[in-house]
Amino acid sequence: MLSRRERLPKTEIPALLRAGRSLSHDGLSLRYRLVGPASGGPSRFAFVVSGKKVKRAVDRNLIKRRARAIIRKHLTEIKPGFEAMIFLDDSFRTLAFTAAEEKLVSLLGRAKII
Repeated sequence: MLSRRERLPKTEIPALLRAGRSLSHDGLSLRYRLVGPASGGPSRFAFVVSGKKVKRAVDRNLIKRRARAIIRKHLTEIKPGFEAMIFLDDSFRTLAFTAAEEKLVSLLGRAKII
């Protein structure tokens, strides 16, 4: 689990969807914006798995848990001041952890968050 400071609150999600930039690659989508590194706060993340794409709650939770573990592992590399929503699909569940990590880190690298 990410700490409270590293989680994006629900009240910030509409602003991120309205003003954020988006990237997608290989089944992953990222919506992000730079809030400001001058604020000194860490980057904050939210994870979304559609109930239409992944029917079982157990599988949705597994996908989000894996994504949170990858983000937590790379927190020291992530630049401060970003807000990001990561949209995941069922293909993320079937990947090996290292392959899933590589996909997510490359997406964050394309957004210049890492």
